[in-house]
This record gives sequence, structure tokens and C-alpha cells, in this order.
Amino acid sequence: MILEKKVSSLLFVGVDGGGTRTRLVLMSAVGELLGYKEGEASSYLENGREMVAKSLECLFEPFRKILERAESIASCFGLPNVGEFERSEQVLRELVQRVTCIRPTLIVNDVVVGWAGGTLCNDGVHVVAGTGSIVYGRKDGKEVRIGGWGSIIGDEGSAYDIGRETLRRVTRQLDGRDEPTFLKDIVMSSMDFSNWYDVIQWIYEGDKRSKIASIALHTYNAAIRGDIVAKSILENAAIELAYSVLTAVKKLKLEEPLISYSGSVLEKNEIVKDKFASCLKGSIPSAVIRKAPLAPVPVSYTHLTLPTKA
Repeated sequence: MILEKKVSSLLFVGVDGGGTRTRLVLMSAVGELLGYKEGEASSYLENGREMVAKSLECLFEPFRKILERAESIASCFGLPNVGEFERSEQVLRELVQRVTCIRPTLIVNDVVVGWAGGTLCNDGVHVVAGTGSIVYGRKDGKEVRIGGWGSIIGDEGSAYDIGRETLRRVTRQLDGRDEPTFLKDIVMSSMDFSNWYDVIQWIYEGDKRSKIASIALHTYNAAIRGDIVAKSILENAAIELAYSVLTAVKKLKLEEPLISYSGSVLEKNEIVKDKFASCLKGSIPSAVIRKAPLAPVPVSYTHLTLPTKA
């Protein structure tokens, strides 16, 4: 999407990367939305260097003429894996500059962008629970990060984690190790699986992470129809997210913590959200828990008005 507006001398570029998609927003100095585009995943460790480069190139291509006409560009790139491997910031900064021809003003882990939109840069903790999961908190300049270990050994409470556990439980039911429940039926029918062979072939072909994360929707549909196995999977995911947040709160010594969240698992799944909130309130009754008031890329605005800080 490109809005035909006069290009100001100063432009703001924001990029929000992720394990499923990457989004770019282009705004004027007075907060006017000039352009927005969605692209593919941009996780350097999960998707690889070439995938990240391709995703960024496709995002920026429609806006190159606009950006070339700007006298100054302020940019923030929130990308997965910043701070997660040796020289990560330098490696990703060089990649961004080579592909986009923009020298990033800021390049941070995508969870930091979520924290900024969730707490409005106040002391507090933010949890992202989408395809993957991670928790980030800050108090008086001190930072903590919990989770974010990736799909192989981590991502507890994420859509991927829910999908993986769902498939594990379904395969146990297919084997006869567990009693069959509606969860098996809804997954097999929704995914058009005829037998165990279809399940195995689907899992091990193509982009495993995004595909497995998509199963979380079927877990939710089974849970709201009363399947106790599906409900337990979702509640366990909520407990994992809450425990990560509580760990961050403890490390930061926040007494009345502001806790914000973003991502489909907590924004669209009330079973997970309600259990998550009850776990936090049970441990810290004074906690303020809220959905992030600003998305990393607030594309619902044609003109951006910042909410009042907490």
C-alpha cells in the first residue's frame, strides 16, 4: 500500500520482523502514513541470510523512489535474533544496509519494539506470543530477556509450541497410546489427513515452523467445543508464558508491574489469555495486564496519535 502524499524532508521507516512475516511502515515527520507492506519471515537463524535479504528487498522495492527523494531518514529495524548470536547487530546492520540502502538508526530485537508499543517505554514487561514466544522487560535502564530460544528447544507458550504439542497428542491417539478425543477428529478433518502417512508427510515437508504453528487454531476450536485435551494444552501454554513473565518481574524487582502482551496466542485466544491473566494475578494481585496499546506497525491509522503514557 502506498498513499500518494507529498514527501517531507524527513521520513520515518519502521520494520517489524518475525518468524512468519515482516512488516514495513513508512511515515512522514508529522505522523502521516505514507506506505505499508507485508513480506515474508525474517529470522536470520530460522530462515537463513538469503531469506531475510529477499524479504527486505521485496518490502522496500515499492518505496525506493520515495526514500530516494527524502533528505533524511530515521529508521528502526526490529528483527529476530538481534543479540542472539556473535556480532548479530553488526551482521544484521550490514545486511539491512546492503539490501535497503538505508543505514539503520536503530536495530533491535523485535521484542524490544513490542515492549515499546506495549509499555509506551515505561518500566515494565512485555511478552510476545505469536509463532514463537519471548519476554522482555526493562526497569531504570536494566534489561532482561526470558525465553526466545527458538523452535527446537524453546518457544514455550507460542503457536508453534501449541501446534507441536497438539500433533504429539494426536499421534498418541492415532497409535492407541491415548484414548481418542475430538481433538484428533478436528485436526485430521481440518487438515484433510486420511491416515498417519499423511500426517508424517505434511510435517516433514516445507516450512515446518509456520505450518505447525497453524495447528494452534484447531486446538482452540477443539477446546471451545469442550475437548479436555485441547484445553489442557492451551492452559499449559498460558502457564509457561506467565512463568516467563514472572521470572522477568522478579529479576527486575518490579513491585506493581506493568505487563503488556502482543501476538495471536494472547490476542485471539481467550482460553490462553484468561489463564495467563489469572496466573499473573494469583501471584501479583497489583499487576497491570493489558494488550499493547500500540502495535509495532500501527497501520490502522492514517495519522498517528500517541496515547498517553501510563
